[in-house]
Amino acid sequence: MKVFGLLTKKDLEVSKLDSSFPENNWKNVESILSDCKIKVYYKNENVKLISTENDLFVSHDNIFIEQNKCIIAASDTKIAELLALKKEKIIEEIESNISMIYVDKKNENVYLSSNRAGAGRIFYLNINNELYFSNDFSLLLSVKGELKIDHTGYLSYLKFGAVAEDTTLDMDIKSIPVGHYAKLNKEDLSLEYINFYKLHHLDPKIDESQENELLDQVEKNLLDIFNSISDPDEKIHIFISGGIDSSLAGFYFKKFQKNIIGHFCMFGDSDPELEYAKQVAEKLQIPLEIHKINDEDVISCIKDTAMNTTYPHTDYSNVALNFLLREIHDKYGKQAKIIECNGADDGFGYGGLDQISIWKKLYRYPSAILHLANNFMKIFDLWIGDGSFNKKLMAVNRAKEKSIYASHTMLSAGEMVYIEKPSVFNQKAVEYLEKYLKPMIDFNSPGYYEKMNMIQFFHINSRLWVAKGYTPAENLGLKIIFPFTWKKMINVQAKIPLSTKNRNGIVKWPLKKLLEKFMENDFIYRAKSGFAPPLLNWLEKEENLKYFSELIFNGQTIKYLNKKKILKIFIMLKKHKKISRYASTLIWSILFFEEWLIQHKIKIKS
Repeated sequence: MKVFGLLTKKDLEVSKLDSSFPENNWKNVESILSDCKIKVYYKNENVKLISTENDLFVSHDNIFIEQNKCIIAASDTKIAELLALKKEKIIEEIESNISMIYVDKKNENVYLSSNRAGAGRIFYLNINNELYFSNDFSLLLSVKGELKIDHTGYLSYLKFGAVAEDTTLDMDIKSIPVGHYAKLNKEDLSLEYINFYKLHHLDPKIDESQENELLDQVEKNLLDIFNSISDPDEKIHIFISGGIDSSLAGFYFKKFQKNIIGHFCMFGDSDPELEYAKQVAEKLQIPLEIHKINDEDVISCIKDTAMNTTYPHTDYSNVALNFLLREIHDKYGKQAKIIECNGADDGFGYGGLDQISIWKKLYRYPSAILHLANNFMKIFDLWIGDGSFNKKLMAVNRAKEKSIYASHTMLSAGEMVYIEKPSVFNQKAVEYLEKYLKPMIDFNSPGYYEKMNMIQFFHINSRLWVAKGYTPAENLGLKIIFPFTWKKMINVQAKIPLSTKNRNGIVKWPLKKLLEKFMENDFIYRAKSGFAPPLLNWLEKEENLKYFSELIFNGQTIKYLNKKKILKIFIMLKKHKKISRYASTLIWSILFFEEWLIQHKIKIKS
């Protein structure tokens, strides 16, 4: 679903917006306030709400907000009562994720809201005192005509994998941060951000009985969610990777939903996780469709992913997920409903949590030493190599800002190749990360672990992992739901202490413990290869390497980067030498953005 809108002063024309959408499949609704005319365009005539999920649940009741001759209106008595009682505070009651526009016509207030945890952002742009807004960044660029690069945003994209809000990749377009809504000032069409969600942590020291109670709550919450989204008359698709998250979700969902089809994505002719996915499907007694990305399909898959991504991010497993969504769309049509249950490690235990003590030690190093190590790596390009010494130096480099918001979110060595005042824009990016993530945590418990948990969930999960599913599904007109990002799941995972999430080196221990009811220990506690495309293999293929290098060196963003350092990475790839994940992620980030610009026909202002 694409939603596009305009808030404008009463005496201004909106012909520019109207002429931008001549296609018959664009619908629009209009509402008049005393000071503003509001027009909203949406792509699908069957849209019932402006949301990244088609189902919206308030409290524990299945209540829908429907689109009804206005932008957001209530069709149910209970929701009408809530709107009248709580106004915009209704956003705090929502269990699932929603990005929405809410018009309080009685009091003539307008609110725009981004998701609590997910890729559903509302972007906005003010041109000549007309405020344009959309959940599709590329649509705003089509109105504006060209992209004026925001160096804080682009460096943030390269280094942290996603743009630090409320900046975007464009100087003139802003985004309402995750977990925030914005109230419109009708006098000047400015927006005031208001945080509507905080992550509450409890005392991390709990006994065995309290731990069991939390595990029971995790199970109950998952059962509640799957009960609420099940429909005996629907055929529902789930992604089964052979891992813990999707396997556990499958067993709970099967209690309520009988008509389930499983889907598995593999790369090439073999995948070590396929046999485990088959085991799960067999136990669930559901069909498992296997979708294969061949080497010769990689470039076309990347192009299709870029086309279906409305706002670029650097999680390269988006290629696999987009491929699955495309396959389901082409076979089952737009009415297909998809449950995506991978990625629960963001809340229930990931490897990085075991590095807390290491990071605390690194932060104790004097800033001069940390910055010296950074310059050393930058001059001699040690960040490109994959040796153990290089990795240790890179850890020191990540700590140089002495900011948890920077060190734990760094995915590539973007600042090593940036030539547009990297230190200035890097510092701004870190400040933006902190500014809008800090309000997301209850500071009655501002410990290191609590901050790390919050950053992982609201930056890494929301802006990267979940983004890879939301935006392409939306663009294809599909319904996709991420149960592990619902409010009750976020709340319960925050109460689980570090020692329970990562038990004696076992990550995701709470979920693995629950899975013992359904699968053998050999399945649960095995080493998992993970769900990630073989990026380095893709980059090293001669035909791919030629395409990727031409895409980057003939692209629009190479002028902001050090060509010699980028070329050095490609030479190492051509010689089949190992490069670091910082270098490979950097290459992927650059090439995906370039492909995104091509697919959306966007030019960067010179």
